[in-house]
Formats: sequence, structure tokens, C-alpha cells
Amino acid sequence: MMQLNEVEVPIFTIHRDATTEQRLLYRHCLYWFDNHLEDQLSIESSYLLNTLSPILGSEGKVDAKSVRKLIHWIALLACSADNSSFLGRIAQELQQAHGLASDDDENLTSCCQSIFLICGWVTLLYKSRPPQTPKTISMYPSSMNLVSTRFRSQPVYPSSAAIDDELKALSFPQLLACFGQRAPRQHSVTPVADSRSSVGTKASITASNVFFSNLRLVGKVKLEWVDSSVQHLDFDERTRVLKLFKHPVYCALICLSSPDSTDFLNRYDDYQTNLRTEVLTRRSLISHEKDTDSGLSQNDDDQVVDRPFDNFCREILITFGIIFSQDRNSRRAARALLRDTWPKDVASDRILQSMCGKGSKGWHHHPLFDYLASPPLRANYSIGVSFPMLGHKLLHINEFMDSQSPNDFSTLFYDRRDHLRYWTFICLLGFGVASIGLGFLQVLLGTAQVVLASRV
Repeated sequence: MMQLNEVEVPIFTIHRDATTEQRLLYRHCLYWFDNHLEDQLSIESSYLLNTLSPILGSEGKVDAKSVRKLIHWIALLACSADNSSFLGRIAQELQQAHGLASDDDENLTSCCQSIFLICGWVTLLYKSRPPQTPKTISMYPSSMNLVSTRFRSQPVYPSSAAIDDELKALSFPQLLACFGQRAPRQHSVTPVADSRSSVGTKASITASNVFFSNLRLVGKVKLEWVDSSVQHLDFDERTRVLKLFKHPVYCALICLSSPDSTDFLNRYDDYQTNLRTEVLTRRSLISHEKDTDSGLSQNDDDQVVDRPFDNFCREILITFGIIFSQDRNSRRAARALLRDTWPKDVASDRILQSMCGKGSKGWHHHPLFDYLASPPLRANYSIGVSFPMLGHKLLHINEFMDSQSPNDFSTLFYDRRDHLRYWTFICLLGFGVASIGLGFLQVLLGTAQVVLASRV
């Protein structure tokens, strides 16, 4: 079995279908990821040195190169076995590969802590931190990944968990669930009932309801930039705070990478494996009755099942494109905040700059629009078709915006969600102003005529 110093350093590689412009963007994404690892190591290098000293051996140092090797090793182990016993299995195999006793509980616990910490750096599904107490794993406390916060009482999840046999036997989604987080997964949305018939209609959202300009001016929504990608689009109605993932450049890195290099990120859930088995079984049964050229192999639902993490990152990028780049007013508003208000790491993100920065021509002109197979720009988006993973969150935001009515003149003037109503209001306002102006002009002319007549 290979040891850590024999593992290849590269983690991600470019997709072979990428264009020249996309390759330049990918190079920037890799540069960001290297800096991301360096920043994390500058904070946690001493901790990793203590916990990984048996594995590092005579090297006695922790740098970006050794961490990349460890990440690649974790990737190989994640792809080579079942999805259960995530921490325990990887830590044991890592120890056995370096000649360490698998029954050494202290070293095994330290290895589990380091693996959990590094997995947080690589997946960005959670923001990990060194444990505050011995024999535990920890992440920075964050709000629960709830779709709605309409209830008065909320469950409080711990920010740390004890490393025991039960924890080591958990799969990766179960491990995240201990901290109130959810692994990316396709969600089913209940169809919206049509009042004119007894048949349900497909759930959909109005694009203008999620435009940044309308969220900010009509919904009075405030943005909070978060490090955890699973909190993307979490919305609290009471505080009107919408959470957005602060590193869309990471999502671009995942989407532009080859499927082989991101395979370990897509093998975290037995649910996806079982679902894929059902799809393949159903397809094999259908193929006996239907020609294989019918397009079943290109089914978008199969793609979501095959690559849950890749498609999760893809939907994050598409939602960024719709929120900030589809509408010209949203690009203008975001550009102003990009310079002055947003955090430095968000303002410097190349993906956001290309979407709403100076010279941006809209989401449909972005180099990632066609590559991501983004849905065509439209006034309404079907949740089940376009956003099987983030649709339930978009639907929640859409419902909130539908309930918002302008309560002052400025909000009424900026509310352009309904174009017919908006232009009707503008026309009426224009005719009103013109009528008042003409009336005032008639008064002036009448006054002038009276003054001239009195002088004669």
C-alpha cells in the first residue's frame, strides 16, 4: 500500500472540454484554492503538526504540499470503499499504510481530528476548527441549516462531538447531521395547488423575486456572507437576512474540474448510491422495450444522482448568476456594494467580478453560462427542472417576496417585479405630472393675461 510521500500532489485537474477562456478562469480558481490552503495552514499548522506527527514521520513539518498529499490520500480512500464509517475507516487505513498500530486509540483519535479538519477545508460544507476539548471534533458554531425559521423555538445543535466508536461508524452525511448541517441532496418539492382545478401545478419561482435589486429595495433583505456552502440561500424571514456562500470561485473550481478529480466529493452518501442503482435497474428494464437512442442516457435527473456535489456547486453558480447578473439594475447595485461594502474576500472573488463587475454584459454572456448548461433566461423557473437541490430554498424566498407589497412611494417606484403593473404606474404617474404641469402652466398664462388686461 502506498504511503503519504508516494501520493501525487495534484488534487483537481481541468475538464477536457473547457475553452481557452474557461481555462484562464480555472487557473485563477486553482490559485485561489492554493491560497485558501495556505491561509488555513497559517492558522492551524501547529495543531496539525502535533496530530499528524506519526504519519509525517521524519519530515516533521506541515506545509501545503504535505496537506495536498493527505487530501489526495483521503480522496483515494473515499473512492475505494463503501460510504459508511467515514472517519474511522479512513483513519485506520491511513495508519495501517504507515505501519502504525490500528488499535492505538490515541493516534487514531488524533488522525480523526485532522481528517475532519482538512475535509472542512476541501469541501467547504462546514467551517472546521481544532477541538476545544480532548478527543472531540469541532466546527465553528453557525445557525442551523433550516429552510424556514417561522417557529419560535429552534433546535440547538452542539459545535463539538466526542470521538467514540459510534461517531467513527457514521457516514459523512450522518456526521454533518450531528452538528445540524445537511449534505447536498436532491429535494422533492410539493406541487402548488391550482385554485382553478384539482390538479397540482409544478412549483416555480418568479425570477424578478430573487433579483438582488428587488430583494434589497422591495424586500428590504440584508445579505450575510457565510463560509459554509450548505447555508447558501438560507433565509430568515424575521430578520430578513439572506445567507450567501462567500466563495463562488470554489464552485467554479469544482465545476471546471474533470469528473475523475472530483469523484471523491460525490461519494459521500449511500442514498445516492441506492438511487443510482434504482435508476440503472429501471433503465435496463426499459431498454428492452425502447431503443437505446431514445435519450435516456442523457437524462438530467441521472446526472444529479451521479454527481450530487458537482451539481450542488453548479446550482450555486447559477443562482448567483440569476440573483446578481440577469438583471441590469441588480448588476449596477451589486457593483456599487462590491467596491465599498462587501467583505474583501467577497469583493475580490473573480466569479462575482465577472458577473456584476465593470464590463459585465449579463449572465447569458458569462463564460460559464453554456458550460454549466444553465437554464435559458426567463421570467419564471421551474424548481423541479432547474434547481432540484436548491429549489426549496428559492421557493421560500419567492413566497416571502410575493407577500411583500410596497408601503411607500420610493418602494413603489423601484418595484419592477410585475412589468405590467410597473409601467401602468409609470404611465399614470407621467400623465398625472403632465396634467399638473399643464394645469399650472394654464394658471400662469391666465394670470399673465389678467395682468396685461389690467394694464391696458
